[in-house]
Amino acid sequence: MVLASLLDALWAGIVWIAIGGVAGAIGDYVMREERLGTAVTVVIGIGGGVIGGLFPGLIGIGDKGNFWTYLTCVCGAIAALVFARRQVRK
Repeated sequence: MVLASLLDALWAGIVWIAIGGVAGAIGDYVMREERLGTAVTVVIGIGGGVIGGLFPGLIGIGDKGNFWTYLTCVCGAIAALVFARRQVRK
């Protein structure tokens, strides 16, 4: 039982990293005028994705299913990329 729970958490973390990485790569393609570099945007996307994926558990809705964690993972990656883009403009 504990092993299954641990593997579920590990799998969710891997998916958050993958979703964040894909969001970062897409963000690099979309932000052509202010390119940070593919590696940087992928890392920013991964960071935002992991933070966004952890968010439902912090506010108490993490047990409602993986859909919500994946949705907030995408939102977190997008928010991190938008924040980084605004910091570059300054």
